[in-house]
Amino acid sequence: MNKPFLWIKIALIVSVFVIYIPLFSQSFHCPKILVTFIAASMLSMSFLFKPSLMVPSGGAVLTGFGLILLSWCSVAFSHAPLNSVPQCMLFLSAAVICITVCDFTSDEKRYLLIVLFFIALAESLLAYFQFFDLKISTVLPSSTCEKNVIGTMGNAEFLATFLAVGLLIGLKLVDESERYKKLVYCGIGLISTAVLLTENKGTLLFLSIFFICCITKKKIVAGAVLLVSAGVALWFFPSQFKGRLLVWISSAFTFKHHLLTGTGIRQIGHYYLDSIEALFVNIPLIKTAFAQNVGAVLDAHNIVLNFGVETGIAGLLVSILFVVSVVFHAKKINNYTGIALLFLVFKSFYTVMHNCSTSLILFALLLGVSLPAKTVVLAAKKRVVVLFSLIVLVFSGSLFAGYLVVSDFWYRKGIGAITLKDLKRGETFIRKSLAINPQNFDADLALGHIYFLNKDTGRMKSPLFKSIKNFKSMNTLKISAHMFFFSEMHEEAEKLYLEIEKCYPYHLTTLAKLAQIYFSRKEYKKAYEYASSVLDCKPRVKNESDFRNKMIASEIINVTGPKLFKVE
Repeated sequence: MNKPFLWIKIALIVSVFVIYIPLFSQSFHCPKILVTFIAASMLSMSFLFKPSLMVPSGGAVLTGFGLILLSWCSVAFSHAPLNSVPQCMLFLSAAVICITVCDFTSDEKRYLLIVLFFIALAESLLAYFQFFDLKISTVLPSSTCEKNVIGTMGNAEFLATFLAVGLLIGLKLVDESERYKKLVYCGIGLISTAVLLTENKGTLLFLSIFFICCITKKKIVAGAVLLVSAGVALWFFPSQFKGRLLVWISSAFTFKHHLLTGTGIRQIGHYYLDSIEALFVNIPLIKTAFAQNVGAVLDAHNIVLNFGVETGIAGLLVSILFVVSVVFHAKKINNYTGIALLFLVFKSFYTVMHNCSTSLILFALLLGVSLPAKTVVLAAKKRVVVLFSLIVLVFSGSLFAGYLVVSDFWYRKGIGAITLKDLKRGETFIRKSLAINPQNFDADLALGHIYFLNKDTGRMKSPLFKSIKNFKSMNTLKISAHMFFFSEMHEEAEKLYLEIEKCYPYHLTTLAKLAQIYFSRKEYKKAYEYASSVLDCKPRVKNESDFRNKMIASEIINVTGPKLFKVE
């Protein structure tokens, strides 16, 4: 075994999890894709030094490649192709990593699992620092919610997923080695506690059922625990369940209208609000039950639905076959790696999995370690062909990813300049970003913000509407509407606020702004009605903004009430 080369391969895999994730915010997708793609391509270079290769086989491989092929085909039907290709490259990177790991020797695979276990251990230690609010680095991504236990993943859900897999790998290492058993048990204990700190209900539920099965050996007990846990979750966390259910319903509706071609990869979020609006109009019962659960959505939160919506009916069928193949494979190998694969499949049915970089690569690694393989002998001429193909793949892929990375780079520079109130430089940087990727809706939004700060209302309108056209979401609508409102462009603001109200009738800021617009026009009846809606509305999450909106609504009612009474 060539140990120096082994550690180069292991180091490349570690870089996928440890190096690039903290350096790039969750908002900047392309840099992570580029680093992952280059790491995967460098890993695949090991093929060139071997006359024979161990290539993975089985239904999971065939269906997985089918999904990758369908993903690339769906780019042609994407609303914004430049925003779809990076995710396709991530799928391709995962496939290359899976094939390369499958070609590892048994010792190399064991070393890889040990490294993954230690990464999970390091992530758990970082989780402790975050839980006790001990600052160790300003480079790490910040949490987007009230939970601060996120490791380097930027999200408690993704961290819990990685830690759970690390825990199961630790149990596998205990079974295989007597020498460091106590040390590994200590690591398992630390990782288990970190999983508890994430408070991720799905992960805790799966691990609880797994350990109950290990103790009782009775599936009926595990089934009872599952039913009771599901009932408790529905009782105490109904909004989270309803939010996911609404995403699934809207995704099914979108799938129905893009049955053959799909929407294109990473385009679900663009069609989400249109689907919600149509559902609320056509099925009032859905509006009554789910109106408070509309949010920002980028993913169907279900692997089968996701591929169905993005790649059409073919993607739906192939993704079902892929899941079935992985489940049968996991049950067949009957060890902790199989349990980890089943866990990832379980998670993929209700949350973001295949669109999450770390979860996807982790899934590829576990498949590569466990899949059956067949030997393929490569003659010298064939190796030249493989070398040439790899060079073309790496060069073209890296070139395209780098192309989009440059756009992200200029966008980031522009945001930095705007923060420092250097608007002229900010505009220069944002325009450079848009020159490279004209479909960068965040850059259009930033350009509109620059014109807003400069009070250049004449030029503000175009980039804001272009941003909404490239990616219609709650965020692009809200931010654009606010800029129009505070620029006293009430006609444009009203159109966008009414668009938001159709999908999110309990959004207090929208209702309050509409009340203010109608009040300024002396349309007192409409102003009174919207202000009353603000006071009657009980939002799902209370914050300072809601308090201000209710104060504004009270003032409008105090003024318009007497006027309407006099008219009557």
